[in-house]
Amino acid sequence: VFEKIFFRVKEDRAAGKISMGQDRFASAFIRVKLSSFLAIDFPSEQGQPVLLAAIEEERQEGALLIMGTHLKFRGFPVLYFGAGLSMEGLQNLVSELKPSAVCLAYVEPSHLRRDLETLGRMKIAFCIGGLIIFNHEAMNELQQEAPDNIHFCRRASGSEAAEYIEMICQCHPKLK
Repeated sequence: VFEKIFFRVKEDRAAGKISMGQDRFASAFIRVKLSSFLAIDFPSEQGQPVLLAAIEEERQEGALLIMGTHLKFRGFPVLYFGAGLSMEGLQNLVSELKPSAVCLAYVEPSHLRRDLETLGRMKIAFCIGGLIIFNHEAMNELQQEAPDNIHFCRRASGSEAAEYIEMICQCHPKLK
């Protein structure tokens, strides 16, 4: 339900049917509801956690929350760190928590291009998603430049994205 509302709000805002204030209110409401769901402690069936975040200067986190709830339904422990996480903070979290995978949301191709080399050195599976996936030209270029541990999630729904993450977690070597 929240996924459909979230995407409808984004469509209506882009079409000029609702104001920025209405968009922000609806998005904040959805974030609160999904965040509280992520805080519920489900029994873990999938081993190591999946870390979700948006890196510095990136603020879009709705899709991450939606995907995180779907991952939780699939039995993954989900660690959600929100928007604006520093690259140094991400490196420390990966080293300390040793997640199965890290999901990052990007909007701006230049931010991902800036981060590709650092992400590649971390030797863990990264799944890149967010509004950047709708920029097909940039995505094609970035995919050619990306190291092998970076995967691009072009899935349209949270359940499809969670299924893709599950596949990555099963196929990618774990961080030692």
